[in-house]
Amino acid sequence: MHQIYKERRKTMEEEKKKLVNQAKKGDAHAFARLYEEIYPDLYRFAFCMVKQPWKAEDVVSDAVLKAFEKIHTLKKPEAFRSWMFQITANECRMVFRQEKRVVYMPEVTEMGMRESVNATPENNFLIKELLMQLEERERMIVGLSIFGGYSGRELAQYFHKKEGTIRSIKSRALGKLKQAWECRNEGKL
Repeated sequence: MHQIYKERRKTMEEEKKKLVNQAKKGDAHAFARLYEEIYPDLYRFAFCMVKQPWKAEDVVSDAVLKAFEKIHTLKKPEAFRSWMFQITANECRMVFRQEKRVVYMPEVTEMGMRESVNATPENNFLIKELLMQLEERERMIVGLSIFGGYSGRELAQYFHKKEGTIRSIKSRALGKLKQAWECRNEGKL
């Protein structure tokens, strides 16, 4: 069974590489297929950062347009996903620069925290409030890790930091969230 999974995954990766190479040659249909697959994750990440659905849609639209225009510059087809998330993150930063405002995070259920938190509207609001207390870099690392599926190594490259530093930042951010959550639930904040 494990072998079947490996073969299926390899086939899917080869298909993605093929689509990326076709898109690099100007095949809009191939790019659209790649986009359809990644859109939900890009949208959740953008929403995590800009907080408003229409802004998230604009961010993703701008990112996809830039990606389509620049896909010929993508060196490694297997890096398409991380490349798209990097473009989306840059578009989010542009929105922040234009608005000079704080970064917001998503619903609790979108963060995969539903196991430890009862996902009521009140708790969702509280989690968002707690997330806003994190520094922008911490929110970016948590968001890219959760929605982008970035590994510690990829985040280290993206932020030009050591992998251990990224792990520390992420761990510290999650620790802050946990501590703030526990204090809130005990009525200490």
